[in-house]
Amino acid sequence: MAIRQSYQLSKRAETMGTEKPSEDPFICLCQQVAHNWPPRRWADVSTVVAVSGGADSVALLRTLAALHQQAEGRGRLHVVHFHHRMRGPAADADAEFVRQLAADLQLEFQLGYAAEQVADEAAMRDMRYQFLGEQAHRLGARYVALGHTLDDNVETLLHQTMRGCGPAGWTGMPVHRELVADVVLMRPLLSLRRQGLTAALRQLQQPWREDATNQQLHWKRNWIRHQLLPLIESQYPQASERMARTIEQQAEVMEVIDEQARCWIEACVTTASGAIVVRHHAAANAVVIHALRKLWDQQAWPRGQMSESHWRAALAAIKANHADRFDLPGGVAVMVNKEETVFERSQAP
Repeated sequence: MAIRQSYQLSKRAETMGTEKPSEDPFICLCQQVAHNWPPRRWADVSTVVAVSGGADSVALLRTLAALHQQAEGRGRLHVVHFHHRMRGPAADADAEFVRQLAADLQLEFQLGYAAEQVADEAAMRDMRYQFLGEQAHRLGARYVALGHTLDDNVETLLHQTMRGCGPAGWTGMPVHRELVADVVLMRPLLSLRRQGLTAALRQLQQPWREDATNQQLHWKRNWIRHQLLPLIESQYPQASERMARTIEQQAEVMEVIDEQARCWIEACVTTASGAIVVRHHAAANAVVIHALRKLWDQQAWPRGQMSESHWRAALAAIKANHADRFDLPGGVAVMVNKEETVFERSQAP
């Protein structure tokens, strides 16, 4: 597979994103990514690029490799692929494709394997992110770059909405967040449509891998992508771009709620190993529920089975003025008296 690593960009990477967009699909993609994530911020430090072999991650790798070369970055790009031990020979072929692509680009390649097969999407994601964080630490990388797009974010919004979620569920995926200590997870393609990425790859004559399971509609996210979202856009053109703007606006609202939740925790909450003690104090319901979610995470308590009704029950306990006791999912006992509410998890269920 021929790789034109020294693809000619219209200007130096440091100034890309300020000029008129190019009509060349790949140069246009480089300009957009350079605007979203200027190379001066990352080219001189090591970056892990997570590559599945699909179009989105291959486009991310080709773009970052071109920008890194143009910026003459002193840092290294590390190509990392995670094998879930599912899909048999097809998954093996994905790993070999990514290994060869990294070799053609003269980049280091790391391959990881799941310790066991799991069919749950959340569990697979957690294993993959754990591996990426471990590799970032081992390689001394400051960033881990993922190929999520605007389409992925809109699908996440719809998925969260139909499952039922609070305000935080409508913020979608963040452009960046801490992955593990001293490592930042970046999504440089999050404002871009998938169709622009595939156009750039076709212009480069760069192949990619197709995961046959992405066509299986019993997976809810696939049904959203292939059935629901096209139906929505047939009636509401540019619905994806408008929903993406909604995500941005909701994220701004959540910044305010998050700050108020932090202040409420400082004023009203004390914590110990396995316990959260809340002194009764008035605050907006959304603030208290968001604060409780943060406290659950700080205690490393499981939230998977906590539905909206459970969070509402916890909120009612904090606002109650009479003694009560009940249990929440995850082995959390709730004890209420006139002055405080205690959430305690003495052992895993």
